[in-house]
Amino acid sequence: MQGLRARLLVLLLSVTAAVLGIGLHSTLKIERAAEERARQTAMELAKAVSANQEQQFERAYQTLATISRLPLLRHKDPAACKKAIGPYKEPLYANLGVVNETGNLLCSYIPVAKSNDLARQAWLKRAVASGEFVIGDFARDPATEKPLLYLAYPITEPPGGARGAIFAALDLAWAQRLAASRMPRDARLSLIDDRGRVLVGPPGTVRAIDGQRSHLQGVLQDARGGVLEIPGSDRFPRLVAFSPVRAPDEEKKFFVGLETASTAPASTVKRTATEIALGSTILVLLVTTLAWLAGDFFVVRGFHSLLAATAGLASGDLSVRSGLKHGRGELGQLARAFDHLAESLERREREARASFEQMRAQRERQSALQEINLAITSTLELAAILATLLEKLDLLLPYSAATVQLYDPASGRLEPIASRNVDEKAWKRLQKEIPSQTGLGLPQVVFASQSPLVVADAQTDPRTMDPVFFRTHGFVSYLGVPLTAKGETLGVLSFYTKREHRFGSQEIDFLSALAGQAAIAIHNSQLFIRIKNQALELEKSNRIKSEFLAVMSHELRTPLNIIMNYTDLVRGGMLGALTDEQVNALGKVSRQSRALLRMIDEILEVTKLEAGILPVEKSELSVADLFFGLQSEYGALDKDIRLEWRIDPGIPPLRSDGVKLKRILNHLIDNAIKFTERGQVVVSAGRAPAHSAVEFSVRDTGIGIAEDMIPSIFEKFRQLDSSDSRCYGGIGLGLYLARAYTQMLGGTMAVQSRLGAGACFTVLIPAGAAKDDPDRGEKPPVGSPALPARGSVAVPARDGETLH
Repeated sequence: MQGLRARLLVLLLSVTAAVLGIGLHSTLKIERAAEERARQTAMELAKAVSANQEQQFERAYQTLATISRLPLLRHKDPAACKKAIGPYKEPLYANLGVVNETGNLLCSYIPVAKSNDLARQAWLKRAVASGEFVIGDFARDPATEKPLLYLAYPITEPPGGARGAIFAALDLAWAQRLAASRMPRDARLSLIDDRGRVLVGPPGTVRAIDGQRSHLQGVLQDARGGVLEIPGSDRFPRLVAFSPVRAPDEEKKFFVGLETASTAPASTVKRTATEIALGSTILVLLVTTLAWLAGDFFVVRGFHSLLAATAGLASGDLSVRSGLKHGRGELGQLARAFDHLAESLERREREARASFEQMRAQRERQSALQEINLAITSTLELAAILATLLEKLDLLLPYSAATVQLYDPASGRLEPIASRNVDEKAWKRLQKEIPSQTGLGLPQVVFASQSPLVVADAQTDPRTMDPVFFRTHGFVSYLGVPLTAKGETLGVLSFYTKREHRFGSQEIDFLSALAGQAAIAIHNSQLFIRIKNQALELEKSNRIKSEFLAVMSHELRTPLNIIMNYTDLVRGGMLGALTDEQVNALGKVSRQSRALLRMIDEILEVTKLEAGILPVEKSELSVADLFFGLQSEYGALDKDIRLEWRIDPGIPPLRSDGVKLKRILNHLIDNAIKFTERGQVVVSAGRAPAHSAVEFSVRDTGIGIAEDMIPSIFEKFRQLDSSDSRCYGGIGLGLYLARAYTQMLGGTMAVQSRLGAGACFTVLIPAGAAKDDPDRGEKPPVGSPALPARGSVAVPARDGETLH
């Protein structure tokens, strides 16, 4: 500005031509300085707008990432899907939707006409394949002509596989209006990709930028952006400042183009030169004199202030202002524009910082929720869950104390369980005293209402039943959130602060979500404890039952054996002669005693079987010997039944447990005799076809079994007729033991029966290591009677009887 005053002195002594040259030179210099400032201002504005666009991309990224973790999306239910994404719809998005892993549309907030085309979109495939946030293609909505930019974020399933993607249609026109509403009035905003294509912008700007495509490529190749001059609609040039937009998807690059007016068009310079040339010397001398007198006060000082403010703004001080009045003159307008720019940049900076802090706090809370959830769900011990929960809360809320109270159905009240940063003994003692007073107390209010409760000053609140506790510990504010799981309120999680604290909605929502996770862990722990106690009680009951059955069975055998021995002694005439009627009566006593002994033996077998003290002792045995032993046990029967024994001659020796195999056949034969009043019972053995096993079968002509009752006949103590007036005795253990022994020997048991048509029980026992040639047959051992083949004549029985 000192040079300007020197030139004004020279103008007083110079000719009009010299004054014209000096005036023209000064005009050009001012124009260049103003143009440079305009370029800097436009570039600063463009950077501020690009920061706004970056926040929109980051906000979209956070929104899609939050939606992708919603549990409702994993049900693949369109209705649940649309319900889940509904709360996240806002004017920034033209549409929100979810596609599955094949790219087919699951749901969208606004119906998509050609949903099958989504599967062919490269950007959607890249989001599913890469598992990362992807910025897709630019398109225009065919219905509204809105410019749209598609975004996608994958839905992942542990341990990392993609199950689909969330997509959003970002409304660029709405975003442009949002940003432009906070820019200078004459500014125009456009969005350009790295190929120079104008995605969004005024038509005149689009045509002007397309006309400068060769120069535009050079600007866009600079990572910092740049400024391009384009012709304006009023024949005056305009400036377009391009600033890059950093997006979460590094494969996509965008630039914000901010069009502003240029301050010194060339026509103005020419017109000024002409006017100076045509002015008179007197006017020039007068103007120069006035400029000398007023320049310092009206111009130079103002420019000094603007230059100092611009330097401060360029250094990062967004609070700087020009300090000039906003008049109608050029300097006042420039001061107004500068101050408006500085205020806009400062406001944007505050908003950006607030948004960043909000996102950071949200991320920290989400991370804390995940960490706490992993910690409290890693154990089922209630004490460990509560200790971990309170420890994590102390890290998140160091300014507060916390307590946990759980509802006890037995006492009908909230019981104090655990605390942090509180004198636990004093707290529990005070809580025990509260029920003797009137009122509910703050935790009881939370429990009864099943909703959070905030009290600014708990020491004076009338609902506080333990103000001594608050005053002793210096607690002022209170927040209580219910512990709710599976629709049931388990207790209350309470927070206390030593200074008055206004719990905000976000803080309450966060702590409520945390309480929900803790409630689920507490519910699982309580369920585990109940199941564990029930298992212990059941095990104790089974042990007592088994011990009782074993003792009673053992004690009953001794007197029963004495009864049987004395009965046989008297029946045999050892104590004197008997009449036929007495012999028949003693025979019935003997048979019923033996039946009772079999029942006791069955109970002992079941007790030993369940106790695991019946090992399998395999040895080589002869099926013929086995049948001969069985045949000797069944003599004359009280019923009109013909008992037949059939055995194939080609059965090889078995390697199995002969005692258990005999007990299997005993139980099956006894069962067949019991339920057959007349007819026959056929016991047979033969080689099983297509199996390396021996097939035993017991067939009767008794009452049979209904098909729907067959699965239940092998249950313990189960009889088809369990009424007090049933016709058949027994305790229902024979078939249970028969099948259990069959499974111990590695065999299988099958039943074929119809009601009223008899029954056939078939048992397959593995042959084991049989060494004889099956084609040669098995020779019966010396001294044992030869058993006929199946379908042959009768086999001699003991006491000269013949069994058929």
